Amino acid sequence: MKNAEIVKICSEPLKNVAKKYDKNEIDPSFMSNTLAHILSLYKEGIVSDDDINVKNNPIGIIDPSTAAIKSFSNLEDCFLQYKESYYADMFNGETDEELTKLAKAFNLYRFDKELLGSKPGNIVDLKEEDCKPIVDVYKVEKRNNVVGTTSSLEEAEKMKEKNSGSVIKNSRGEIIGQKKKTGSSKILSTKYDSGTKLVCDHINLYKKFKDTVPSRTVSGEYYMYDGKVVNGRIAICAKPEFAGDVKMIVGFVRAEDFAK
Repeated sequence: MKNAEIVKICSEPLKNVAKKYDKNEIDPSFMSNTLAHILSLYKEGIVSDDDINVKNNPIGIIDPSTAAIKSFSNLEDCFLQYKESYYADMFNGETDEELTKLAKAFNLYRFDKELLGSKPGNIVDLKEEDCKPIVDVYKVEKRNNVVGTTSSLEEAEKMKEKNSGSVIKNSRGEIIGQKKKTGSSKILSTKYDSGTKLVCDHINLYKKFKDTVPSRTVSGEYYMYDGKVVNGRIAICAKPEFAGDVKMIVGFVRAEDFAK
């Protein structure tokens, strides 16, 4: 099958499963991550046409009783088990580079925007000024390699001067000093962003985003890891420079504790 055909077959039942959850209970990138994952599995030969069309299992979930790819009565049942049992563990950090390439190549982010725009909640399209984090994090990159990271634009400019041919990118991936492109309906903006400062005053901290009992309380300044609200929780780190590094996540706080 062609990739476009796989996306067409899987997108609607996947969307139906995603709609069963409140916006804060599902990863904003659930649709694009999952569809890209399916395309990757098919590309690697891990799942076949029969797995998709006959077994209704494009994810390749294994039946432990037979050690073979499990059969489902429909695609929605497959995606529901995948969401409940596998997704959180598979996508608990940064998305794999290969999946990102597939998502961009087949414009899979449009499904994220469509899903998030279909429900009320705290993820909305905003003007450029409203999308800026309180504290911006700048990365100096040269040939796609990160030379350094800092919350000071002045320091970033000094790094750039020492590394000929490098560029400075802000928290939103924009190149500083480069003429901005026109807006695109494929871009999703949120109220929260990587590196945004949070001032905590004895705020409950959870070790995992699914935990219902806090591990301790935190006070002082912390920063959003990626700005995504998952299960009503926001991942935080101790410094803006740590944003985006999954190893530096301190824990999770409730988004509603910071609602304005």
